[in-house]
Amino acid sequence: MGKVSEEKIEQALALFISEDRKINANAIARYLGCQRSNIANNYPKLLAKIDTAGQVQKKQWDNRDLSYKNKKLTEQNKKQQKAISQLSKSAKGDDVSALLSHINALYSMYDDMRVRYENASELLLEYKEKYGKL
Repeated sequence: MGKVSEEKIEQALALFISEDRKINANAIARYLGCQRSNIANNYPKLLAKIDTAGQVQKKQWDNRDLSYKNKKLTEQNKKQQKAISQLSKSAKGDDVSALLSHINALYSMYDDMRVRYENASELLLEYKEKYGKL
């Protein structure tokens, strides 16, 4: 486990980013056959860059998850809206109010996820503006 070059660390980081592998200093050190302390002691700026890349990646993954959840909740909301329109034509008032209550709860969940998604997107843009291209 010897000393690695700055160029090798940069290449490993670029590889991790391109393959969407989890980015952290320990993983990159293992990949390069050295220890995290080697990177930390000899290349503190690169260590900071790796940490930042890991944080940005986490935000991207969170954003992707929130986007998927947002899509699912939107689909559920549409199905519920369709069901309520059909029921309102044929069902009794009690059934309709129960379904409306359920739809309102789903819409509330959808709205919460939409807000989280928007906040994550804004935070990701801030990271990109602050740190530029990784």
